[in-house]
Amino acid sequence: MKAITTILFGCLIILSSCSTVRINPYLSQSPDTGPSLKTDKKTEKLLTKLWAERHDGTSLSRFIETAKPVTRSPADSRDRWLKLARAEYLMAEFQTEPGAERLRLYLSAAHRAEAVLQLNPSYRDAVSRPRSSPEDGLSAIDRADLEAAHWFAECLYRWSVESGPECELKHRRTVSSFFNHLEKLDPGFYHGAADRHFAIEHARSRDGDPEAWKRSRARFESALKQHGGYFANSVAYARYFARPTGDEALFKKLIERVLKDSPAALADSTPEQILEQKRAKALTTPKKAP
Repeated sequence: MKAITTILFGCLIILSSCSTVRINPYLSQSPDTGPSLKTDKKTEKLLTKLWAERHDGTSLSRFIETAKPVTRSPADSRDRWLKLARAEYLMAEFQTEPGAERLRLYLSAAHRAEAVLQLNPSYRDAVSRPRSSPEDGLSAIDRADLEAAHWFAECLYRWSVESGPECELKHRRTVSSFFNHLEKLDPGFYHGAADRHFAIEHARSRDGDPEAWKRSRARFESALKQHGGYFANSVAYARYFARPTGDEALFKKLIERVLKDSPAALADSTPEQILEQKRAKALTTPKKAP
């Protein structure tokens, strides 16, 4: 009885946070007080090294711990602030078990990314009006804002999905609007991010619609056709489409492709490639019975 009460209380906390959360651009800074510390060459060199090793959990954690004191706001370093957002996303996605800490990391990363969007005066003005929402500023987002817009939408989506159906439904319009805008500005941005997102969304949100599987497959195939070398496209295809539909031949083909290719083929994404390769291997490893 006590265990059931604890679970119900935890669910109420998540639902409450979903109903009250507002994407406040500077909320993620609340734990960081005081002015930013100045960086020296030694710190910059360390940050560069740790970022290059972000596939390793220890290096990723050290990057976050080292970057936070020298980056209290996106104005300190737009690039480093976005890397912090990405680092929190990677920590949540690959290094943290489902739960409160994972939710915190996703949400903090979303706030950080939107804080960068707020550096665009037109976006800031649009979303500062009463009853406004992030998608009200979409028309102000151009190519210079693509990275921030992508990580905002991606992290908000991951957070809302893990927070439960109510949160996911509440933020679905914002997430979809951002990915549609990204696709409009650059269809291939971040190795087919829009195709990848909508393929997963169609696979997850079927609601008894047989056409959803077809739309999902079409999106995954589009991502592979244009960005087949990016492992996340194949792994997501295997996780969200091949396995749920029971297409073992497709699942095996996708996973084998990832496992045999070199992560270093995409130099700018080698750490992410390594992480996706580990995920692909995990998908083929039978889980031990408790």
